Amino acid sequence: LAQFMPATSAWIADMVPELADNAPFNPGWALRSLATYDKWLWDRVAARDDCQRMAMTLASYNGGLGWVQRDKGLAKKQG
Repeated sequence: LAQFMPATSAWIADMVPELADNAPFNPGWALRSLATYDKWLWDRVAARDDCQRMAMTLASYNGGLGWVQRDKGLAKKQG
C-alpha cells in the first residue's frame, strides 16, 4: 500500500508515538504512516497553488524532498 525505505520507516516510528511499532508491512501502519509523511512533506513544500503543491509533495514522497527542492531551484534559475 505504501513503500518506505528502512531508514524512513524507522524515522516515522521515532517521530510519531502511535506509529512506534515500525511495522511497514502492516497495511494499517503503512497507510497511517503514508498520510503522516505526506502531511510532513506538504508542510515543507511551497508552490503557486494547491495542485502544484500536491504534485511536489507526491514527487517528494517518490524521490525525496531534497530532489524536489533542487529541481525547483534549477527551474527558478531558468525562469
